[in-house]
Amino acid sequence: MKLLFRLLDPKVARAFYDWMTSLWVFAMIFVGDANLDRFQRWLWGTPPEHQASPSLIDDPALTENVQVLFDLFQRQMDAQYDVSVLRRRILTLPAAPDQGY
Repeated sequence: MKLLFRLLDPKVARAFYDWMTSLWVFAMIFVGDANLDRFQRWLWGTPPEHQASPSLIDDPALTENVQVLFDLFQRQMDAQYDVSVLRRRILTLPAAPDQGY
């Protein structure tokens, strides 16, 4: 509540007004009317990491390379899964008599 009363103080209101005016003058001098639309798009627009960029997969030569690499990756993942299944299966088998069964 003290902050609200402090903001209602005429000196603080004048300081805030002066600050906002100086910000507007800065924008008009350095940005200008010609670049204002571009500046607003940059300020409020979609961040570059969320913008759609042209895909490199559209190139047919890259598509073939990607398909070969994907097949290799899929075989590797299948092999890792088979090894984990075999490992679990081995753990469920009973121990041999000479292993301290």
